[in-house]
Amino acid sequence: MIVLKIIETAAGIPSPFDGQYVAAYDPTWHRPDGSYDGGMLRVTPDPAEALQFESVVDALAVWRRQYGTRPDGKPNRPLTAFTVEMASWDTWQA
Repeated sequence: MIVLKIIETAAGIPSPFDGQYVAAYDPTWHRPDGSYDGGMLRVTPDPAEALQFESVVDALAVWRRQYGTRPDGKPNRPLTAFTVEMASWDTWQA
């Protein structure tokens, strides 16, 4: 199984998500007031609690998941704001 670990923002700016594993992600999520700020991202320090994918291809598809377009006309892919590592969960299981 593959998990996604956030390394840093793509711009190299530190964030509270750095070093954490993606536990839940929904780029379509809106705040209760209807506003949008990149969807919902929940992280965990424990790889056992992370989303698990069958393959790197599946993990990459989630990392690149699109929701609409940005004001500049490019695809809105909120999770690609982060550099991620795709690691094999099998390595940690005993």
